[in-house]
Parts: sequence; structure tokens; C-alpha cells
Amino acid sequence: MDPAQQTRRNPIDRLEQRLRRLRAGELPWESQVDLLQSSEKRLEALHAKFRRPGESGDAGRRVQAQAIAWQTVLENDGLEEASQATGAFLKELQAEEGKRWRRRGIQAEQQKDAPTLFQILSLMTRSDLRQPEEQSPFHQDRRRLREALLSAIKASPPEEELRDLWLAELMDRADSSLTALDDMSPKEAARCLDVVSSDLRWHRQNIEKEGPRAHRLTRKLRRLRAERQERRLQAKLETRFGTRAMGHWERMILLLILVVLVILIVEMTVPLSPNWRLFLTIVDTFACTLFLIDFGFKLALVEHRRSWFLRHFLVDFLPSLPFNLFLHHAGADPARAGRAARLFRLPRVARYLRLMMPVIRAIRAFGFLAKGLDRIVRRYGNLLNSSIILYPNRRERAGVDRAAEEWQSRLWRLRSELNDLWQRLYQEGTPQQRKQLSKARLHSLRSSHALLGDADFHESAGPKLPSEWTAEEFLRRLGSLSPDRIEEQLGPDQVGKAAKILRMFHVVPLRWLPMVKAFLPRLSPGMRASEVVAAAARRSAASLQRYYGRMFWILDWYGTITPSEVVDRVGSAMVKGSFRPAYRLTLFGGIYLLAHLILEISGLGLMQKIADFLDKYVGPTLILVGGVCFIILGLGWWMKKMAKEATSFLEQTAEAQYLPFTEAIKSRNLERDTEILDRRILEPEDLLVDRSRPGGADDRRRPFKAGVRAWLLGARESEEALRETEAMERVILLYRDSLKGSLLCQTDTRTTDQLLGNLALCHLRDISSRIDRKENRALNLLDLDQQRGAFKGPYLWFSLISKAIAQTAARLIVEYNRNAIPLNALSQAPETDRRRYQAWLERRNPEPEENRSEKAMREERSHYLTTAFTALHFLDDDKVRDQDVAEEFGEAVLQRVQEDRQRLFRTIFGTFPVHHRPKDRRTLNPYEMYQSWLAGGRALFMPFFFLIFGLRLFGRLVVLVAKAVQEIRKPKRFGKPTDAAQADFAAAQRKINRMRGPVVEACLWLRARFDPEYLGVQIPRTPDPDWSGRDVMADLRFLDAEPSWYERLTEERASASADMRRLESLFADGLLQRIATILGRPQESLSVESIRAAAVAYRADFKGIRSLLSCGEILHEACQEAAEGRRHFEPRFAGFGVGGKFNRFWKQYDKAKPEARPFAWRAIQRDFHGSKRALQIWADYGPEEARRRGEQALAEILRYSRRVSEQLVTLRTIQTLSLIDVLNYREHVFRLGGYGEPEAASSDRPLRAFQIAE
Repeated sequence: MDPAQQTRRNPIDRLEQRLRRLRAGELPWESQVDLLQSSEKRLEALHAKFRRPGESGDAGRRVQAQAIAWQTVLENDGLEEASQATGAFLKELQAEEGKRWRRRGIQAEQQKDAPTLFQILSLMTRSDLRQPEEQSPFHQDRRRLREALLSAIKASPPEEELRDLWLAELMDRADSSLTALDDMSPKEAARCLDVVSSDLRWHRQNIEKEGPRAHRLTRKLRRLRAERQERRLQAKLETRFGTRAMGHWERMILLLILVVLVILIVEMTVPLSPNWRLFLTIVDTFACTLFLIDFGFKLALVEHRRSWFLRHFLVDFLPSLPFNLFLHHAGADPARAGRAARLFRLPRVARYLRLMMPVIRAIRAFGFLAKGLDRIVRRYGNLLNSSIILYPNRRERAGVDRAAEEWQSRLWRLRSELNDLWQRLYQEGTPQQRKQLSKARLHSLRSSHALLGDADFHESAGPKLPSEWTAEEFLRRLGSLSPDRIEEQLGPDQVGKAAKILRMFHVVPLRWLPMVKAFLPRLSPGMRASEVVAAAARRSAASLQRYYGRMFWILDWYGTITPSEVVDRVGSAMVKGSFRPAYRLTLFGGIYLLAHLILEISGLGLMQKIADFLDKYVGPTLILVGGVCFIILGLGWWMKKMAKEATSFLEQTAEAQYLPFTEAIKSRNLERDTEILDRRILEPEDLLVDRSRPGGADDRRRPFKAGVRAWLLGARESEEALRETEAMERVILLYRDSLKGSLLCQTDTRTTDQLLGNLALCHLRDISSRIDRKENRALNLLDLDQQRGAFKGPYLWFSLISKAIAQTAARLIVEYNRNAIPLNALSQAPETDRRRYQAWLERRNPEPEENRSEKAMREERSHYLTTAFTALHFLDDDKVRDQDVAEEFGEAVLQRVQEDRQRLFRTIFGTFPVHHRPKDRRTLNPYEMYQSWLAGGRALFMPFFFLIFGLRLFGRLVVLVAKAVQEIRKPKRFGKPTDAAQADFAAAQRKINRMRGPVVEACLWLRARFDPEYLGVQIPRTPDPDWSGRDVMADLRFLDAEPSWYERLTEERASASADMRRLESLFADGLLQRIATILGRPQESLSVESIRAAAVAYRADFKGIRSLLSCGEILHEACQEAAEGRRHFEPRFAGFGVGGKFNRFWKQYDKAKPEARPFAWRAIQRDFHGSKRALQIWADYGPEEARRRGEQALAEILRYSRRVSEQLVTLRTIQTLSLIDVLNYREHVFRLGGYGEPEAASSDRPLRAFQIAE
């Protein structure tokens, strides 16, 4: 690790350790507050110290957003004094913001910089829109800056493109204001419209005086003026009659409109008697009277009555006239009635139009949605107008500073966690403590603001992003965005607008659309705007990463999958898909023939008709469908047979030439593996269980290595081996078992076999309520011995790579043994053999071995010149073996061996060379792509584009299979894809992760569910072994995991912290004493190991003890978190009887918050934090009986506490061995593939990829 990175990491590690203490909740309340304040100060100092120029964005925005969020919390809790103090701090921030704008405006005024002047005017307008005051604080400044802008325009007229940008900015601001009016009070909405109209009017009068731009501004001003008139009228009505009364009045008017519509439909469709017609006329007249009263009141109160009357005459006034009454009186004269009906037809149409206004508005909403997307793209063009390199080469990867971004992401995760800790401490405090905490939080915000200084503030309209990204880095940064980082870079105003647009998409049925569902997260009402935007960014990154990974999933076949493997896979799929239909159709065909024969023999007329019907409809269908199935089945069987004949000889040759002996490669890393296993398993176990044992790391590692060597040699009487502890012996056995799997072979399945078949882990999963059937089925997909799914699980890639290695090594073995001549026999060899040998050394063989058929290779087995070369020569780089080759065959042969060895690994672990294409063909610009494919409503045609793309892809797959068949039948026509060897180590890492990664991730997730210490959560009343550098976050960094994993495990860590706090309260309540009484032992007999066993059992919910001991607490916590509205749970069927149990619980839980009930019920439906099981136990037993049963169950578990330790040690060891497997593959492929050569790019040496324990 470089010194700069080490300098950054050490304070970050210390800060993470401080937050770990805060999560544990063991400190007094006052100490937690002091620790929070000091931690936030240190975090802000780290941000300021290591921030790189031009990357930070406006750090003051983050402080402002945090202050706004904190003020909202205080207002909701009724702390007016603290809320006012926070508001005063916000005004100070806004005043400082105004001072910076004024300084910037003076500079721009002196320089006559028109774009900057217009930008500052826009920023002032946005600030005015956020201000609750009627009078703008920038009134005088705006007048001066407008005059300066006019002067700058006269001195240097702006270009047409710049004027278009100004116009788009004004129009977008007006449209955004119009869409935001529904969330404002009428008075506030009218004020905002005044602010926006003022800018448009001045621009129209002074800059765009004529032309198309002036016409657009005029139309928009007319719309704003009308909307402002309506809002002011609504404000007057609410002031005079009250908001509640006006709400009731509007609902009554809407109801009367529906009644009038029903009357119109009845009159047109049903013949009515005079009495009924009179009744409907009276009702219609009554409704119209109220309509006229409503119209009259509004006309009397509205400003500019003439314009308002003309605008509402057709839609409101004419439909309000009682035309049925007029028609009823005109009914005596039929001619007059007909003329009146024709006269009054238009107002009736106007009534329909008024009623259809909600539908029309909904249709317009879809149009505005498309326009809104266009405006967003224009507004954030500086974010989108960057080139994303989809297939970067080595030089482009080398330009990415991944290490710097990693520590920045860690800092932002710590920032989010710190904010959550402030919230948690506030929720847990008493009213007096909350007042103290509000003062401490405000003081902390002021300190953070003081640390920033003026240099940290940037007045740019948006964050500056690099002009070029690699796709991996773009997705990683997008997926790691935190709410605080969003607020800092975009500001509260823009974040709020983006969040509102996202919530517009979250309504039914828009959120059900596939494209929307893939990129829109689950939103809850209580989420802050920054949390909504950050969640959408993470969800989008996860979806894009999934699509991006699928693209590479196909590209990475190149070089790995052989033609015979392609044919075999396709043939197997055809046989599997057609065998069952063919079998059933054969059965139906037999039944059909038998029935037809019986019908023919019977000779009855009715039977003959049935037979004719079967002949006409059933028989041809069976023949056609059955024929197609049998053709597919026969073709698939033929392809499988051909592929098997092509590969059987190669695989047998590789096996016979000592391919399984690659298991020796693993045992060379005994020293390294011992250190890793000691730090991650043996040291924490000694600290907890064997604290009395003297000695340090060397005293643990020596007997471990001696025990492993003893098992390897079959001798167990070593003195060092006798010093093994019980935990060490278990680790030795598991490690020795993992060494049996040969590296790069299909037998390298020992870690997976232990994960799925080890009795300790099987028992662990069986008795834990946290592992359901779905997760067990997912674990079974990890089986590497047999294929459990077509594409799911690691078996496909593991099988493809191991077979490709075996077949390629076999080809090289045959080639070298046929062509290489030992030095001592070279002088006596025939001239033809020497010429052939020389041509082979120079790679001038006119018929290379890879272009020869397997049949020809079998015929020439008797012509081998030597049998010295084995699979180990090409799959291992043992120096002694290479020296033997040099002595026996010469340096030239050794050089060729090394070159072919490197080519083997680079080809199999390579990819399709798309990174060699011209840069413009492998670069994507989101802004340009949106304008070309999605802008202007073209997104509606995306399904057709995907259909065409799918058809083209299917055609290419058919061509690929045909070429593979031809290559097997006539291998001379096609060559081997050696250009795959030009890929860098990133491609090799992807393939290693595909065949080993799912097992590692499953082990990691399983351990995170059961082992609190692995998550960085200390177990109560046990020593803290300091897991920093060996916890789950360190493993995620080693695996280069996606940001979604950090989010999942952060949530899991919060759950584990809550569990341990609950367990600590149980201990304080005398749980250990009661357990000891049940066991008939003194409390002192319950060792630290027993306490850890209780914590693991509680966390894993063994036999339901977590739900039994804390059912009430779990339900209260789940309902409280759900009631806060910060989580969104999709409803689903919870099971029969669960709803009644929840009703019983809710009556006792909280009657004063009926609005929180739906959120709590959905949390129960989704079994949030195990709340569904807790509810069932609470309802079945009651809290007291459930606790008694839980104590009995926990006592039975602690009776054999050593068994829990065995399970935990086994889980930790298998999870560590899965990481070591990945490390072995990475190191071996990196070394033999020559990725570390001097000419390779620096990105080919990913140091993090070779460090498990930091």
C-alpha cells in the first residue's frame, strides 16, 4: 500500500472503530454525545484534508441540507426553541451565500461577463423561490446586475446558441414552478409565480424584444399570469371562508358535477315520465344555482375580472346556467323546444369538457412527463455529457484512481452512518436529553461549517465531472452515492426537484412499467429528498451493472468456450427441451392409434364420424408437432455425440498426464495461508476461549503448520502437532481438505462440498429460523459437482474454464511430445525430424497442431519422440521443472514452453477484443444517446428496438453454432481465437469471480447472518479482538464488490447492533442467572464462550429463541421504524390468521397513530427484522410465556455451548477458505499469464486483489 493511502486509511480505521463503539451503545448517554461531536469534527477534518481540488462540489450545501433535515426533525417533535435556533443558523448560511454571489457579481460586472451575470441572476431567483419572505433580499442587487447584463450584451452581443440556452433556462424554471404549485399554499404559490414572471417579463422587454423567442416568452407569461390569478383568488377565498370550508365546498361542487352528468345520461338514454323529468329538472336547477353562486363569489373577489370572466365563460359560466329549466318551459311548443335544444347543445358539451378535465390532465401529465425528462437532461447536461468508455484498454484503466475513490466512498459511508447515529440517539433520548442533543447537534453543524471556510464553496450551477469515465468506475461511483454526497454536489433545491420527479414515477401504474421498475427504488413517504435521489442512483447503478455484466458474460465466452463445448451445450439444451414433449407425444400417438383402430373396428356411424374428426384434426397435429420434436431431439443427440467424440481423447490425455497434481500448487502457500487463518480465526478464538494460554502468533502458527504437514505426510506424532487446540485441529482438517482440490481442475470443489455438506453448517442452517427454503435452494445452486441450473450458479463457468484448460493443455502435451527432440538425441535424429523440429521451434509448421483433427492425432500417437512433457509443464511455473526442460531440450524449447503457458492462461482467461476497436465505437455519451433515442417521446418505441436487437442476436447465435459444428468436422477451416490473449487482468478477474465468486458471496452472506463480530458489532460482555482489516468490509474490498453489497451489509450491521443491544438488556435483566438456574449451575460457570454462544444463537434465531425472548421488543422496533415512513414495503399475502393477530397487537401498541398502521402492517407482511414470526409467537404464547420458553430453549443450547463454537469456527474457516481459493486463482493466473510484466499497465497489478487480511 502506498504511503499516502496508508496515511488516509489509518485515521479512517480509527474513526470506524469509534463509530463501532457508538453502535454498541454501551457508553453513557453524555459520553455518546461527546463522542459523536468529536467524531463529526474528525470526519469533517478528514474531508477537508484529503479533498482534491475540483472534486468536492459545494460542501456548504451538505451542511445546509443537514441543518434543514435536523430542523424538520425538531419541528415534528415540537421543540420550537431548538427549531428556531436551527432556522437562524440557516439564515446565516443563506446570508453568507448572498455575500458570495455579490462578490462574484461585482467581478463579473467589472469584466462584463454576460454568461456569469445571467447565472448569478438565476441563482438569486432560485434562492428567492426558497425564501418564505415576500421581499427578496437581492432586490437592489438584482437591479444592478440586470443593468450590468444589458451593458455587457451591448458591448458584446451573445451568440444565438447562448441566447437559446438562456431561454431554455427561463422556460424550464417556469415549468418547474408550475409543476410545484400543488405542494404549496395558494399564497406561497402566488409569490413564487410573481418571482418567476418577473424574470421572464424583464427578459422579454429588454433582451428578446421580437422574434420566435419573444413569442414563446409571451405565451409562457400569459400562462403564468393566469395561474397566478387563480392562486391569488384561492388565497382570498381561504382567507375569507377558511381552508377547511373551501375544501368541503370544492368537494361538493365536484359531486354536483357528477350528479349533473348522470342526469344528462339518463335524459339521453331513458324515456322519462313528466314527473320524473320535473324531478330531474329541479335537481339540475339546484345544482346550477350553486354553480352560479360559486362563479359569482369568485368573480366578485378576483382581480382583473374581465380577463378572468372571458377565460371562464365557456367552461364555467355557460354550463352553470339551468338549461333544463328553460327547456322544460319551452316544452309546450315542440318547434321552440327543438330550437332551444340546438341552442343549448354547446353548453352541455362544455359540461362534459369540464367533467373530463381530470382525464385530460392525466393525458397531459404523460406528455409533461416526457417533456420533463427532456428538461432534466438539459438541466443536468453537464452531468450526462461525459464519455463513458464501455470497453477500456489498459492505458485507460491505468488513468483511474481507484484507491482515492475507495477512501472517499468510505468517508461518505461514515458520514451517513454518523447521521444515522445522531437520529438514533435522538429517538432513544428523554425529552430533556433531546433538548441537550439538539444544542449539541447545532454546535456540531456550526463547527463543520467553520472548518469548511470560504474556499470550499463553489458557485457553479452543478458539479464538474470528468470528461471521460470507464464504465466500471462510473457505475461504482453512481452506486456508492450517499444522501450527503448528493446534497453537497447538487444542493437542496435541485435535489428536491429531482426527488419530486422520481415520486411522480412512483405512482401506479407508472411504477409497474418494466423500464421504470428496473431503475426506480421503493420509496416511502418519510424519506428525505436526498435519500430518494441516492436510492434511485443506487438502484439505477445496480440495474445498469446487471446489464453491463450480462454483456461481458457473453463476450467472455470468447477464448474460453471451445467449439465442441458450444455444440455440446446447444445439443444438451435441445435434448433436454425436446425429450419430454417427444415422449408425451409418442404416448399420445399410441393412444390415438389405438383409439382409431377401435373406432374403425366398431363400424358404427357415430364412431366413424369420430374417427374422421380425429383423422382431420388430431392426427396431422400429432404428426407435425411430434415430427418437429423428434427432429430437434435427433439433432441435439447427434450434436452431443459429435462433441463428446471430439473432447474425450483430449480430456483423457490431460488426466493421464498428471493434471490432478496441480493440487501441489496450493500447498506452497502454507506460510501465507497460516497467517491469514491465524488472524481471522485462531487469534480471536484464543482471545476468547484460551486467554490463559501463553505465547503469541508464533506459538499458534508453528503447531498449525506442523499439523498440516503431518496430515500431508501421514505422520501425526510431531511434538508441535500435539500442541493443537480443538479449534485449531478443526481448522487444520478443513484446510487440509481444501488442499485436495486440484487447482484449475474439475476436482477443485472441496470448499463448496464443505459449505453444502459439512454437518456443522447443515445443523446450523437447520435450526436457524433466518435461513428459509428459498435460501437453501439458492445454496444448492452452488454445487460444482453437477449442474443444478441452466445459467444460474457457478457450475457453468467452472466447467467451461476447467474443460478449456484440460483440452488446451492436452493439445500442447501432444504437440510437444510429437515435435520436441532431446538435445542428446538431436544429432542422431533423421533429417526430416530435425527439419520438422526446427520449423516447429520457429512456429513455421504449415499444419499447426490445433488445426489437426482428433482422429489424425490418434493415428500419430505412435510417432511421439518423447513423453517428458506433462500437464504440469503448462499449468505450473516450477523453477526446477523449467530448469530440467532447459537441460534436456534446450533454452529455445523452454522459451516456447513459457510463451505457450502464458498464451494458454491469457487466452482462456481473456475476452473478446472489443477494447481494440476505435475509441468512438466503444464510447457511450448518455446525453447524446438520450437525444438520439429517447428525447421527444421516442422512448415509446424502445420495445420495438429491443425486439429487433433480440432477433439479430438470435441470428448471430445460429451462425455461431453452425461455425462450431463446421470447426469440429473440418478443423482446418477455422483458427483458434488467440486475440483473446490481448485482454488485461480485469477480464481474468471477471472469469475467476464467475466460477468462484458465488461461493464466496454465499459464505460471506451466511457468516454475516450468524457472526455479529464479523459485521464489526461487539458481543456484550466479551473482549473486543479488533476486527478492523479482517471484517466484512475488508472482504468486500478484497472482492471488489458492487456498492449494493455495502448497502445490504450496512443494513445487516444495523440489525445486528439492535440484536446485541436487546441481548445486553436481557443480560442486565438477569437472563444469565435464570439460564444458570435452569441448568443447575452457578452463574460463574457460564464462561465467555457461553456468552458468545448465546449471542450467536440469538442472532441466528436458533429454535426461534430470538423471537421468543424479545417478541414484544422486535414488534415495537419494527413498527416504530416502519411508522417513521423511512422504508417502503410492498404488500403481499402474510398468511391466514396473521391479520387478526396484528389487530390484537396494534390495539395494545399504539391507538394514537392510526396513520402509521398501514406501514406497520406492511412491515409485518414482509417479515421485517423477523417481525412476522415475533407476532405469531406474541399472539400464541404472550410475552411472558414466550420468554419462559425462550429461556428454556437457550438453556438447552448453552448446555452444549462448545457445539456452537464448533459451528462458528467451521463457518469462519470455510468462509476464509473460499477467499483463499479466489486468492490462489488470482495469484496463479496473474503470474503465469504474465500480467505483471514491465510492459503491462499499472492497472494490471491490483494490489487489493492480493490482500485478504489488511
